[in-house]
Order: sequence, then structure tokens, then C-alpha cells
Amino acid sequence: YAYGCDYCSGATNGTGYIVENDINNNGICDNAYTAIPDENFKQALNDLGFTTSIFGVLSDEIYEVENLEISYENIYDLSGIEDFVNLEYLNCSNNNLTELDATNNTQLSYLNCYDNNLTELDVTNNTQLSNLNCYGNSLTELDVTNNTQLSYLSCSSNNLNELDVTNNTQLTLLYCSSNNLNELDVTNNTQLSSLSCSSNNLNELDVTNNTQLSFLSCSSNNLNELDVTNNMQLTDLQCQYNNLTELDVTNNTQLTDLWSFNNSLTDLDVTNNTQLTLLYCHSNNLTELDVNNNTQLGYFMCFNNNLTELDVTNNTQLIVLNCNINNLTELDVTNNTQLEVFRCNYNNLTELDVTNNTQLEFFWCYGNNLTELDVSNNLLLSDDFAFYGNEALNCVQVWDVDYAEATFNNEDEILFSTDCNYDNTDVFENSLFSKNLIEEFNIYGQKYKNSNDGFKLYIYDDGSVEKKYLIK
Repeated sequence: YAYGCDYCSGATNGTGYIVENDINNNGICDNAYTAIPDENFKQALNDLGFTTSIFGVLSDEIYEVENLEISYENIYDLSGIEDFVNLEYLNCSNNNLTELDATNNTQLSYLNCYDNNLTELDVTNNTQLSNLNCYGNSLTELDVTNNTQLSYLSCSSNNLNELDVTNNTQLTLLYCSSNNLNELDVTNNTQLSSLSCSSNNLNELDVTNNTQLSFLSCSSNNLNELDVTNNMQLTDLQCQYNNLTELDVTNNTQLTDLWSFNNSLTDLDVTNNTQLTLLYCHSNNLTELDVNNNTQLGYFMCFNNNLTELDVTNNTQLIVLNCNINNLTELDVTNNTQLEVFRCNYNNLTELDVTNNTQLEFFWCYGNNLTELDVSNNLLLSDDFAFYGNEALNCVQVWDVDYAEATFNNEDEILFSTDCNYDNTDVFENSLFSKNLIEEFNIYGQKYKNSNDGFKLYIYDDGSVEKKYLIK
């Protein structure tokens, strides 16, 4: 609202009315002000160089404004924005707006109003919009059927129950996650390269027409099936937390990131996905998994499945490996020298060699059947090292006993030693019980050390006595 010509700066006749109403003969009342009720909005305009007064902002200065950046200004009321009739770009994000009337701003092509408290947003008049970012509000509906020029739409984290994008055939990016959508039709949006519709209530999703997709996130829905065989440009697929029983990614040879965990998959073939750097397929029902061709893998999680074997000898780039809660009886990680995080707890491993894994910082191997464990080369290990629940493990070989006792959680009170002597049971037992041999007697009670046969009686400094019969 502009104050007609009743409130003006400059020459007046003393009555508060302007002497000359249109000095520039441009049809605009010179020196009129547009009301800006919100003081923070007015201050933001003042900081941008606009002329402001108690009446608002000088109208003559805002009519031709094309770009307005007023984010993070603690604005509650954007009244007055309707006079910015030539705005093409408006960023009013991260404020405290509960409403936004942009119906007069018909030239807008970019509107960023995310992270406010908007409960409604009318963009039906803004037919030039190409970018609309309104995520993080409280919108229950959003009509974009008139916005046929839209190429970017982000409306995630609202309360939308439906979203019709069938008219928005120019869309290349659509982010509508964390709403209450029960259905989503993107069959007309053939230009889409990125689609995020996670955390909704979708029972089905048809992306067979979206052959340009490189990013697809449909996690945390109720999907029973997902066909991505036509989406051969996919590099990042996130379909975790659904009800998928099968997933065919054999055509998706460009995949670098596959997130398929927490489904009901019984089979997963990634032999064609040689570009994979991240594979998270944990918490499914997999009984086998071949990653021999995935030599670029850096992050691999396959825990909580039913795997009985796992070969990672070709995966020399691994940084994170989590294969706990399976049925593995052996695991060779000697080639995985880049490992920093390694979880193999709750399997049936009887041996495990981590001497080559000198970059290890986090290591869990508890709940197995290990009898030996040498971490003397793993100098980066800290308190995130868990080895309890290996019943036959009596000694852990470390590089520094004092450090180990002060740092590692030793629930089972297993001995730490710099030399567990796994190959010498007698010497190991001596070190285990921290006792030293002080006397040795033969059958006649004579002190007789270093004999090779016959009856022997050993007395230790802890008062214990051992009887042995040695046969040469």
C-alpha cells in the first residue's frame, strides 16, 4: 500500500500534501511511501540502501527492483512486498513469516521462502516461476498447476497431503520428502534428473518414464516394488526402509551409491555395478553377496543378514566395513589396508588377522569364537574397540599394556600382553596367570632344572604347584 500523495518528503505547502504529485511524469506519485509495518523488514530495506521513514519505504525506489535478498532478518510480516511489482528474485527464507502474499509479484522467477512458518502459499499468479523453494514450513496444500515453467521445486518438510506436478513438464529437480503424500505421479516429468520423495506414505512409485534420473531417494515409504531398469543414468539410489523383496540394479551401471538397507531383499546382484563406492544393504534377508567386481567400494555395510561367506579381498579401497550379525566362519581382511572402521561382531569367526589394518580406529569383533587376537599393529585404536564375548580368548596382544588397560573396555578381564605366545601354550599359560617358575623338582624331590623327561614338580611364585610327566 502506497500512501497516495498524502505523506511525502520534499516541498510541501505546510499541510502535509505534496506540491507537485508527478514530477517525472511517469504516472508514479513522487516521494510517496509504501507502508512496511514490520520494523525488521524496514530495517533490512534500509540496510540495502532504500530510503525509509516512519511511513515505510520510498515507493519510487522499489518499483524497478528486480532482486531482493532479505533472509535471516527475523521478519514476521512481509506486507509491502506487493509494491515490488518488478521483482524477479526474492529470498525471504529463514524468517518468521506465517503468510506471504506474492500475487502481485507476477514477474517472479525465483522464490525462496523456506524455513518460515507459512501455513499457505498462493503462487497461482506467478506463472514465470522457474525455481520455488518452500521447504521447512507448515503448508498443507500447494497448487503449482499454473507454474508450467518450474524447473526446480523443493517443498519438503511440510504437511502436504497431495502434490500435482503433472503440468510441470520442465521439472528437473523435485524434492517433496517428509510430507504426508499417499501418491505421486511423475510420469509426465520426463526431464527429472533428481527426485526425492522419501518419508511419505507412498505405496507405489513409477519412474519408468524418468530416464534422465541420476538421483532417486524414495526411502521410508511403503513401497513393495521398485523398477529402475529404465533409469540407466542413476548414480545415487536411496530406497532404504521400504518393503522391497527384490531389486534389479543390473542395468544401473553408473551407480556409485546404493542404499537398500532395511527392506526384505533375499537377493542382490551388484556384479555389474563396478562404479559403486558406497553399498549399504544391511538388515535384509541376503544369504549371499558377491562384491568381487566392486573394486571401488569405500563404504560397505551388509550387517544383519544371513551371509555365510564374504570375500572382500578385491575391495582394497574399503574404509568402512560392517558385516556383523551374520553367519560368517571366516573373513580375510589382510588386503583391506585402508580400513578405519571394522565391525564383524556376532558371527562365528574363529580367527581374524588385522595386523595389516594399521589405519583401524574403530574395531568391534565381540561375540565370535576367537582364540587369538593381535592388535599390536593397530596403534590408532581407541576406546571404540570391543572384543568381549569370545569365550576361548584369554589374551589380547597389544603394543602397550598400560595404554590398553587405561583405554580399552575389558568386560571379560582378558589379559593384555605385548607377547601372548599363542604358539607356546606353556609360556602363554605362565603369562596368563602372571606367575613365574621359581623351583623345579624331580620325582626324588631333588632340584633338577632343564631335564627333558620324567616326573616333574613345578613351584611358582604365586604358591601354585604343577605336576607333569615329560616323555622324551
